Amino acid sequence: MNRRHQLYMREMGIEVWRIRTQAPVLTSAEESSASVASGGEEGISASLALLGEAAPDQAVARKPAPVDVEQPTFLFCFLDYDSLSLIFSLDVSHDTLPPNIRQFADDVNFALNPGKRRIPKIRDLRWPIVRASHIVQTEAEARTVVAQKLAQCCANVVVFGSLAAAYTTNPARDEQAGELLVVREVEHYFSEPAAKQDLWAQLKSLRSGIRQ
Repeated sequence: MNRRHQLYMREMGIEVWRIRTQAPVLTSAEESSASVASGGEEGISASLALLGEAAPDQAVARKPAPVDVEQPTFLFCFLDYDSLSLIFSLDVSHDTLPPNIRQFADDVNFALNPGKRRIPKIRDLRWPIVRASHIVQTEAEARTVVAQKLAQCCANVVVFGSLAAAYTTNPARDEQAGELLVVREVEHYFSEPAAKQDLWAQLKSLRSGIRQ
């Protein structure tokens, strides 16, 4: 191409054609190095993904969303005598069964089972079982555990408190041989001594079914 032709093409805005040198041929090792260098963050992310690590953008996507599920809170205490079980709904601030409630339970059992006083088997259920914010312990799970505890009770059961009653009144239980009686919270009988007469009237319905 002569100089005059080059000047003409430049005036027309056409880049002058030049012969370009051939790109060097890379070896396999050089290609790998070049690939990592050019890949940058994407290459590192892909490598981490192959090793089981999430890529930076994937890590955010896989982060579990906060679960907004209301968890029930309660403390139930089960006292199992020879043929009678008593279930109390207690304030969650209690660490153990208060002595006055234990004595009250013994008196109720003695009234229904005159004669020798018996030592009950004491079980409690505090919910949630595990104090951890990241572990969800749902209402359905709580009911399942209460049902398992109830299955270990004697045939005749007296439930003190509406909260305990909400978890223990089960239609399947009514079909069993024993009976389940729901009464007021135990604190009610401490604050209103006259209410014990009403309690005794209700307990009489169980007396005939209690096995001596």
